[in-house]
Amino acid sequence: MKKSLLAQRGPLFIGAVSGVLLATSTIALADLSYTEVRKLQETGQVLPEVRILEIVKQTRPGEVTGLELERKHGRLVYEVEVRDAQWQEWDLVLDAVSGEVLKEKRDD
Repeated sequence: MKKSLLAQRGPLFIGAVSGVLLATSTIALADLSYTEVRKLQETGQVLPEVRILEIVKQTRPGEVTGLELERKHGRLVYEVEVRDAQWQEWDLVLDAVSGEVLKEKRDD
């Protein structure tokens, strides 16, 4: 069974990102193990979740309600769920290497 970073770090992970305090379960691991994710981040093969959250805040301000690192069609991507000030849910997909926003859509 794969453990999320939340399970690895304790009952609550709180991080400050660009002056905004986020209380989130941080990153869920879809098809990658915790060890694989750490290795990818530590070797600079993917951006750390803190940088991804900064990009998301600039793109779609709001509360991050979900963050996953997945492999899609041979490409590593972060899938991020955001709830904006109007309580609208948004799904974003970012390239895990460059941080480029590949997709942004309102969740119906």
